[in-house]
Amino acid sequence: MTSTKKLKSVQKDALEQYLQGIPIETIARSLKKNKNTIHTWKKKYGWEKYREDLNHEAKKEVMESNEERKKRLLKIAKGIQGRFVRDLENQEIKAMDAIRAMEFEAKLTGLDVTRIEADIPNLSRADIIKIAQEEMDNDKRRERKP
Repeated sequence: MTSTKKLKSVQKDALEQYLQGIPIETIARSLKKNKNTIHTWKKKYGWEKYREDLNHEAKKEVMESNEERKKRLLKIAKGIQGRFVRDLENQEIKAMDAIRAMEFEAKLTGLDVTRIEADIPNLSRADIIKIAQEEMDNDKRRERKP
């Protein structure tokens, strides 16, 4: 990786433009330098590797922030799921509301789930509670496994 401390002001300007994706010829014109000079600086100071390293770091940060976002959303979904099961045990909740809640969680967790609509109105409140509780128990078992 290049050290920008070693570079002169004009070289820093050239590097900055290079990192923005500006073509060497355009950089040379804007700084009133020969394009071969810019190519020499690029090679001498390892600008290509420097750009690759910066891109790699940026991608890594995006991936980590996506993972953190997914963890946060999953935590929220599990909280909603827990409240939903408690509410389901204490009150009358329609089967379609249960399905919507499960679909919401599936979207948050990134699961590709197709909607099941066959015979849903015939599910009893007890059946819905049992299904939801089984899913929560399955999730807990999966979390414990390494």
